Amino acid sequence: MAAKKILMLVGDDVEDYEVLVPFQALLMLGYQVDAVCSDKKAGDFVRTSIHDFEVDKTYSEVLSTGILLANCAIAEGLRTSWLPSYGAEMRGGTANASINISHETIGSPIVSFPNVLMVMILPSLDAFEDTVRPGGTIYVNSSLATCKVRRADVAAYHIPVSDMANDLGAIHVASVILLTVYALISGSITIETLEKVIPLSLKRKNLVGLNMRAIAAGIAWHRDNCPKG
Repeated sequence: MAAKKILMLVGDDVEDYEVLVPFQALLMLGYQVDAVCSDKKAGDFVRTSIHDFEVDKTYSEVLSTGILLANCAIAEGLRTSWLPSYGAEMRGGTANASINISHETIGSPIVSFPNVLMVMILPSLDAFEDTVRPGGTIYVNSSLATCKVRRADVAAYHIPVSDMANDLGAIHVASVILLTVYALISGSITIETLEKVIPLSLKRKNLVGLNMRAIAAGIAWHRDNCPKG
């Protein structure tokens, strides 16, 4: 049976929960979804506003980075889902988001045993290290999670992204640096896509240049610390 078709009429500046999340959910359920906007052609993007990165709110930074990764996957024609964790996390604790990226239809947005784990703080490493599948990869912000990954059956990269972000003068781009290293090592998304999607996702356009410098910092760390295959 042919997939049911859904047409979404959107503006040229949308919110993630208004368009991106339902768009992903409908794709996951097997619908053929098209979004159209006046003055846009097939393959064009509309600006998608996500949570602002805020220094004192870890959940905002982490969940926004998850949406950024999902947006990049969509831009590359992949299926994706984004499932955030809300609750006590929003009041100062840890936060997490589950991301699926696939060439095939995604059956569930829930990720119990991920292939990849990206952690910004030590409590998250303690909470989720054991959930990673054997043969998976863990990316750690070693500025704040100073303990090494203890498992020998996963690959681990310890990157001081908070220190690197502070060197740029803005701690809130630390997760962008981590995402850049992930992109280079995993090949799941390209740096070109990341550079293209970030300007479309940020409400505050004066932060675009800063995020581009964060990407450059991640590229430099990868060049200096990851042996060429």
